[in-house]
Amino acid sequence: MIPSFLRMLSLIICSRRCAGCGRKDAVLCNSCMQYFDDSYTRDIAPTLRVLSCACYQGPVRQAILSWKDHGDEELDLLFASLLAVRCVDAIEHYDEEVSWCIVPAPSSQSSLRRRGRAHMHNVAQLISRMMNAYSRAYGLAWSAHVCDAVGMTPQVHKAVTANDRHNRLHRLDKGLRLCATHSMAHAQVILIDDIVTTGSTMRACIRFLRSHHAQIVAACCLADVREQNADA
Repeated sequence: MIPSFLRMLSLIICSRRCAGCGRKDAVLCNSCMQYFDDSYTRDIAPTLRVLSCACYQGPVRQAILSWKDHGDEELDLLFASLLAVRCVDAIEHYDEEVSWCIVPAPSSQSSLRRRGRAHMHNVAQLISRMMNAYSRAYGLAWSAHVCDAVGMTPQVHKAVTANDRHNRLHRLDKGLRLCATHSMAHAQVILIDDIVTTGSTMRACIRFLRSHHAQIVAACCLADVREQNADA
């Protein structure tokens, strides 16, 4: 509560600056916004690709860090709208009555404490509202809802602390827990995350959800960290 109040106070006292380049009077200026106009795809699991909005570098990286690690909550709505477009793109060939389950990738307990919020949960809620509004506007049969189905055990740090891909996968596979209050069997899941690098986090979540008989239909993220070594 206090950190949120202080952030609001700082925005009142200081003029708003672009999260990507620092330009005045913009949450994300038009120049930086253009970096999110690209569409990237990557094979993430058998028969599944992850769709991304941008490459994780330059203004994109700066904006995501400002949002993710420095509490710039004004970016929630903007980033949710970008991800909502990717989610709709991923399911555009579905016209039957389906209730899509938006599942945000989990953060470690230490990250949640440090940030003071579950940033992907907030975005997931906005995405579901936007997707439902889109479905109603175009007379489609499907709907969307959020399910925080996957969590990390308190003893496990997210894969960024591991030294190699094998260790990352092992730690995540052993450290995920089911948080859903109902069965995930046959749930039609769209998995979302902020960034993807080696893909260890998403692969672990996909394997975990499939082990609980969920059907992973799509995976979407804001940015793809290409040819780098850390994991999201």
